[in-house]
Amino acid sequence: MIPILRSSVVRQAVPRASAIQTRGLLNSVLYGSEKAKKEGELEIQQYSRLIGRGKYIHGFEVHHVKADKVEDYKKAADEHYHALLADPDLHVKLTGSWEVTVGQLDTFVHILEYENYGGYDRTTQAARESPKIRATETALRPYLISRNQQLCQEFAFLPSSPPREQGGVFELRSYTLQPGSLLEWENVWRRGIEARQQFVKPIGAWFSQVGRLHEVHHLWQYPPNAGAYLSRAGLTEFSMVRVVLAAALVASVAAAQNGKVLERAEALTTPAPGASATVTRVSTLTTPASITSTSVTAAPPVITTTTTAFPGVTSTSNSTPSNTTALSTPMPTGTLPDDYFIKGNTPRTWSQALALAAKFIAPMSIEEKTALTTGVGFGSSRCVGNIIDQPKYKFPGLCLQDSPLGVRLTDRVSAFTAGINAAATWDRELIRARGVALGEEFRGKGVNVALGPAMNLARVAAGGRNWEGFGADPYLSGEAAYETIVGMQSTGVQACAKHYINNEQEIKRDASSSDVDDRAQHEMYARPFLRSVAAGVASFMFNGTYACENDKLLNGILKTEYGFPGYVMSDWWATHSTESANRGLDMEMPGGLGWGIPSTSAWLGGNLTQWVKDGRIPEARLTDMATRIVAGWYLTGQEKGYPAVNFNTPTIDSGPLNLHVDVQGDHYKGIREMGAASTILLKNTKGALPLKKPVSLVAIGSDAAPPLRGPNGFTDRAGVDGTLAMAWGSGTSEFPYLISPLEALQVRAKQDHTSISWHTLDWDTAGAKTRAANKDVAIVFINSDSGEGYLTVDGNRGDRNNLTAWNNGDNLVQEVASVNSNTVVVVHSVGPIIMESWIDNPNVTAVLWAGLPGQESGNALVDVLYGAVNPSAKLPYTIAKQRSDYGTEVVYDNSDSIPHIPYSEGLFVDYRHFDKNNITPRFAFGFGLSYTTYSYANLRVSKSAKASTGSEASGWEAGKVVSNVKGASLAPWLHAPYYEVSFDIKNAGQVAGLLNFTSKPRLRPTLRLTN
Repeated sequence: MIPILRSSVVRQAVPRASAIQTRGLLNSVLYGSEKAKKEGELEIQQYSRLIGRGKYIHGFEVHHVKADKVEDYKKAADEHYHALLADPDLHVKLTGSWEVTVGQLDTFVHILEYENYGGYDRTTQAARESPKIRATETALRPYLISRNQQLCQEFAFLPSSPPREQGGVFELRSYTLQPGSLLEWENVWRRGIEARQQFVKPIGAWFSQVGRLHEVHHLWQYPPNAGAYLSRAGLTEFSMVRVVLAAALVASVAAAQNGKVLERAEALTTPAPGASATVTRVSTLTTPASITSTSVTAAPPVITTTTTAFPGVTSTSNSTPSNTTALSTPMPTGTLPDDYFIKGNTPRTWSQALALAAKFIAPMSIEEKTALTTGVGFGSSRCVGNIIDQPKYKFPGLCLQDSPLGVRLTDRVSAFTAGINAAATWDRELIRARGVALGEEFRGKGVNVALGPAMNLARVAAGGRNWEGFGADPYLSGEAAYETIVGMQSTGVQACAKHYINNEQEIKRDASSSDVDDRAQHEMYARPFLRSVAAGVASFMFNGTYACENDKLLNGILKTEYGFPGYVMSDWWATHSTESANRGLDMEMPGGLGWGIPSTSAWLGGNLTQWVKDGRIPEARLTDMATRIVAGWYLTGQEKGYPAVNFNTPTIDSGPLNLHVDVQGDHYKGIREMGAASTILLKNTKGALPLKKPVSLVAIGSDAAPPLRGPNGFTDRAGVDGTLAMAWGSGTSEFPYLISPLEALQVRAKQDHTSISWHTLDWDTAGAKTRAANKDVAIVFINSDSGEGYLTVDGNRGDRNNLTAWNNGDNLVQEVASVNSNTVVVVHSVGPIIMESWIDNPNVTAVLWAGLPGQESGNALVDVLYGAVNPSAKLPYTIAKQRSDYGTEVVYDNSDSIPHIPYSEGLFVDYRHFDKNNITPRFAFGFGLSYTTYSYANLRVSKSAKASTGSEASGWEAGKVVSNVKGASLAPWLHAPYYEVSFDIKNAGQVAGLLNFTSKPRLRPTLRLTN
């Protein structure tokens, strides 16, 4: 075990002169070659940040030497570490060696660098097999009193850097933290470090992973004239450090006094002179939301009251607070009313599933229950996430696989329309049908848990993964999530609601703090997840490196207020402590701490077993975790007749484990239908659309054409060299084929005897103008892409850098419109783009937003262009006239290592912001034209006859606080219709249309024109 070196000053050890002259290794800091650095960055990109804090693992070796043997030790240590570095088979580097000169004397610290955990195992095994290394290590032992070793990872905000010169004064600070407090500690500690950098140079900061846990270390190098500098400042080096850190950490005093910090180098219970800070946390009640324009009925909001579980910080509320417990209490079977959930065609209710799970778990040992909670490691089995089988109990294990729009990393599957397109239909039936088709394909591949749907709220227009979710309104997003989950789970697959919560940007998503007030959290960001619970979703995925330790969000809101009886899994490599189990996390994914690293290194796994045996985590909590996981298995009826996994993630196209099972069925029909139903008509003048057998037609832009590399030419779709039908990241699937607009247009041109031509060179605007001149219609195709932040495309790190069209698209439209008076623009985009440079051009006669339509892209578009389908889709977000109109923005390159993202807009996201600030958008949320027109009259609004008349409902109407009992947010009276809206509507045009909000059965939107 490494002892706490309280404010120890260490001086870098300088080896004997001959060693410097002949080898010069020990006195140099070899952090890693530039090539190794680039390889590390590439590996992180390719494998979705497999190691959330970086590639390199640092080993701290601390040697306590006999006082009379120090010089002999130095010689032996010099030989030993040179031998380590000289052996190329060991793959180890020396960050540095130091001798303690103030503190615990006769102590030496050596920091070694390994190529991740697998590299550490490889190095130690090779060292054991090396006679020379064994000999030099043996030579050290006579001089040692004791030696300790610890494996650590760097903090993302302070990666290691070499000392500016050899020798000099260094300071090593070490702290031992209360388990589970690392996030709170880091948030305040890093501010002290940032303040301190103006005086001394940081070499690195680490947190322990193997060895003595819950420790953090940081190493500093003082300037050569440190003594003179400090004297001029009127400070000694220790008083300077004390003042700087005390001022920076004053806000954490209460937490420290409550035992958050067990051991540390400085006593920080008194702020520096003149320093002050005020820390308050306030929880507020939610208030009624406005009636949405997309539904005939609107339910009252969920009324909740919460307090913060933050030691030493006061929480105030205008209601009686209800504190959340520190542990996730076991879900008692038979006590959860089934009418809290709407049974989505699953074989069992939650009460039944929990009872069966409790019986199943009862005979299991601690180790067997732990095995249910921890993945086997990424790359160690056939799916992206795997829970090991237990033949003793006839449990086949669990396969967890992406993505929200299709089965990822396997063949013979469909590439569905994206979530944002599903939302644009505003059509419950289509969205549920999409969920059913998705579920059928996941089940057919043997996937137990489909990692979707996603439901971030598109808080920022440039957010990289907005396209995976359902738009910028919590009601729309929640209802789309509800229908998707009910559809998916009706097939027997478990759905996973993600990413809970505030996963609104990609840049620094694993090292940022989302600062959200309680009302906005409940009414805006949590509501879609509440509807997921109401749909009976089996599992949740929790995002963020430290979010998995958030007791408030997991135990407080999800498991208490919402009464969620299923299990919560971490996002991949987002678990950061064993204490997470006490805070509400039920399953760690994928297990292991990186690619190819077995689950023995997981935060749960063996660590969880030991913590339960030590009493640090009650066995009842472990039983609760395992019960929740198995209950999802029973809920969806997977214990009998469920297909076995028949694919292998690492080998998509080949290999004996990939059986190439075809699960597509006739899903292409539904994909084409939803593609057309989600195409939004934004502009239509001069009768431009629908097309009526034009004599000549030209398609302009690379977005019209088949991708040059094929539809799957870029890994995880991280690139576009043709039409855009899917964005990039883990939310993708493999295209079985892709019908481009150009291919579909040619088929129709052949049928109509239209002369068709094309020009797909985006930057050759002169050529585009030549092709477009004198054509009956010119269709310009433009796009805008985004995705997940582990991949960068054209400089976009997941989130979009701008809201303009890619590949010269805006200029292309303007140039074509300058020579063709009937220019139609088709937009394939992940979200809104700014159109002001061309939208009012009278020669731009029509604009269609086609989004990300999936494999049937071209066919779906042609259905709308030629009027086989009358467009009925509506915008799921606002399109602004300028980017600044949105009021919220991605935090790009904030200099803070852990930037704070202020959700200071509160409830005023997207159209709410535009309404509040009287900003006129280009196209409003919910906007969408049709080939016909409607007239409306006789609007009537009244309280619904179905509204609950019970005491809780009447109390709510009177402004009284509703009791915050477990599951209160799912009380049926809260979700019953509260208002009824009725009006008269008439189709005043010449074309059959679609009413998308009536309660009566309606025709599907595949209607031929009647004129």
